[in-house]
Amino acid sequence: MPKPTDALSSYEKPVNQNIDKLFDLNRDSKFAMIILGPEYISEYNENSVEESYLKLRAKVYVEENQLLDASSLRADGTEVDKDDERATHIIALKNQIGSAAVVGCIRLPQKTKYDISPLPIEEFFPEYFDSPAPIDAIEVSRLIVTEDNKADRFIIKRALMAYAVAYTIKNQLGPVYAVVEDQLIRDLNHMKVPFEVITEPKFIEKYNSVNYGIQIDQYEFETRLGKEAISKLNTVIGSTDYFGGFLE
Repeated sequence: MPKPTDALSSYEKPVNQNIDKLFDLNRDSKFAMIILGPEYISEYNENSVEESYLKLRAKVYVEENQLLDASSLRADGTEVDKDDERATHIIALKNQIGSAAVVGCIRLPQKTKYDISPLPIEEFFPEYFDSPAPIDAIEVSRLIVTEDNKADRFIIKRALMAYAVAYTIKNQLGPVYAVVEDQLIRDLNHMKVPFEVITEPKFIEKYNSVNYGIQIDQYEFETRLGKEAISKLNTVIGSTDYFGGFLE
């Protein structure tokens, strides 16, 4: 297990619980947002939040969209890669009344003094980096939202981005990069996430699709959402935030 980074060093480890019990003490909440460090992904229980999250990644990236090949699947039906060992994982869950479902996620691999290997954007677009991305550079990846309800889908996707931005700001991380397809560019514009396209489009063999490299302006997004609202989001590793009511 790699050493925790400065940003990940204050974690507790209370989550790894049966996913169906997540809303037992918050039955009136519609959604939950969980923040996990890499240590949660390396070891987890069956039917836990962590396992459900990694199985969702496998379903979307490997089985449904073939963005990763079948070799990315593990024996238990989950998907992980080397960047999980240096990433923060943000997981959105929806209350199913008596159970819960992982309906979205976002992953934030971080370049640290313990691991200075290139971020994915540096590997895919080396021609745009005259020098390596700095320590504490971070990348938004594995953004997934599977919720069917259109209104709830927007809430979840925007909340994931808000928590990701809050995490980078509270831990003084950045710049914030992402490798995205056309659809995600449209989604980011719809969510009013400020970003700059910093590369030309390129076919990325690993993802079997054409992608762009972008840089997200997390401080402008904070301004758009409201600094007070961002400050109230709990982004401590191991934390769970509940929000949204069924009558709202």
